[in-house]
Amino acid sequence: MSPQIDWPNMMDNVRAHGRDEVREYWLRQFAEIDPRVEPTGMRVEPDGRICVDVHQVVRNLAGDVLADQHVQHVYTIRDGLLERMDVR
Repeated sequence: MSPQIDWPNMMDNVRAHGRDEVREYWLRQFAEIDPRVEPTGMRVEPDGRICVDVHQVVRNLAGDVLADQHVQHVYTIRDGLLERMDVR
């Protein structure tokens, strides 16, 4: 992961920048919800980004389903390091 990683903070609808912010976001996310993501497909986009089709189920800590959807996780890799992730 690049030191300048740019990652979506889906809980606050903002972006996390840098490894420390991403780590803090992940720790908070997993303390508050139970997200499960199952890849269903993958391709390289014309611009070189990796697009992964995923089935995403998000539950609260009591096990109730908050979201059940299909989304795409799009990864930008530069110099062998993950630089950015987007959800669409």
